[in-house]
Amino acid sequence: MIKKNPGFTLIELLVAMGVASLVFLLTSSVLITVISANSKSQKVEAFEQVKNNLGRELSGAVRWGENVSITGNDIEADDVRYHFESGRVYKNGEPITPAEVEVVDFRVSNNSADPKYSSLVITAELVHRHDVLAHDVIRVVVSQRKSEVSQ
Repeated sequence: MIKKNPGFTLIELLVAMGVASLVFLLTSSVLITVISANSKSQKVEAFEQVKNNLGRELSGAVRWGENVSITGNDIEADDVRYHFESGRVYKNGEPITPAEVEVVDFRVSNNSADPKYSSLVITAELVHRHDVLAHDVIRVVVSQRKSEVSQ
C-alpha cells in the first residue's frame, strides 16, 4: 500500500509564490503612487499658502498704513519695508517667503491719481524650486485707506 503525503507539491508552491509576488508588486505600486500623489499635493498646498500669505501681508500693510511709499520695487508702509532680492521677499530684512519658493519677478506700481493716497498694483511671479509645475502669478491691487474727520 502506498501512503499519500498530505504536503504540497513543488508546482503548487511555485504557483502560490508567483501569485503572492504579483499581489505584492501591485500593492507596492499602488502604495508608491499614493505616497507620490500625497507629496505633490502637500507641495502644492504649501505653495498656495505662501501665495495667499504674501498677498495678505502686502495688501494689509498698504491698506492700513498711514505713510505708504514705493521706491523702485520696494514698498514702505509706516515703519515696515518690503524688499525683493535674490528670489525672495523681505520684510525689514527678514525673509517672508520660504526658500523653496522662488519669487521670479516682483513689480510694484502706483496707479493713484491723488498723490496723498497710494493705490498700488503689486505683481509677483512665484515658482516652487522643487516642483516646476507649481508656478503662479499673483496680482494684488490695493488702495490705502485713510479717513479724514472734518469739524
